[in-house]
Amino acid sequence: MIEIVAIRLAEGSGHEHVTDLMWRGVSLRAFSNTSIGQSTTQGLVDWLSLRGGHQAVVEDGSRYQQVLVVRLAERPPHVRARNNEDQWTDALLALPTF
Repeated sequence: MIEIVAIRLAEGSGHEHVTDLMWRGVSLRAFSNTSIGQSTTQGLVDWLSLRGGHQAVVEDGSRYQQVLVVRLAERPPHVRARNNEDQWTDALLALPTF
C-alpha cells in the first residue's frame, strides 16, 4: 500500500489536473522501512488497475481515505479520494504541492 503525500497540478486546480504524485510505502508492520517515490497520474491509474490488490490512500486528519480511479466519459482517467462514508472528497487536493 502507498500513501499519497503531495501532488503536482497543471493547467487547473481540479482532480483531473493532478499530473504527478509523491508517495511513500506504508507497511502494516511498525518500525519497518518505507520507500518513497513519485509517479505520474497515469502511472498510478495503471498501478491501481492491476489485479493483485494494489492500494493507495491519503491521510485526512487521523484517518486514511482510499484513493480510487475515476473514469468519466470523454475524459482521461484520474484519481480521487473516497471516505469511509462512501463519499468522494477533496483530500488529495488538500495535500502540499511540489
